[in-house]
Amino acid sequence: MSRRRPERSRLRIYLDVLDAVEREGGRARITKVLSASGVPYDRFLRFLGELESRGLLLDSRDGDARYLEITAEGRKFLEELRRMDRFLRGFGLGIRRPSLPFLSKIYL
Repeated sequence: MSRRRPERSRLRIYLDVLDAVEREGGRARITKVLSASGVPYDRFLRFLGELESRGLLLDSRDGDARYLEITAEGRKFLEELRRMDRFLRGFGLGIRRPSLPFLSKIYL
């Protein structure tokens, strides 16, 4: 019997992706961020497109290497997500599942 991991919300995946880039000093190879995100490649590309279209990440190249860079707006958004997650965890919640649909309306 296999155990399924609980589904993460879009905000949780955004937090994981932005956090992975931030931990690498604000610029990270795309493969490292993909690995840290824990989502399949096709879904990762969709989330990446959403983050880029919102001005939170930039996609850049250095020779053959592809990098993601967090923008100033992306850093602000990440800090707000972290703050919100800490607040919700204080109530036994957190940015995990889409069980809090109002969050998507506020932040997306």
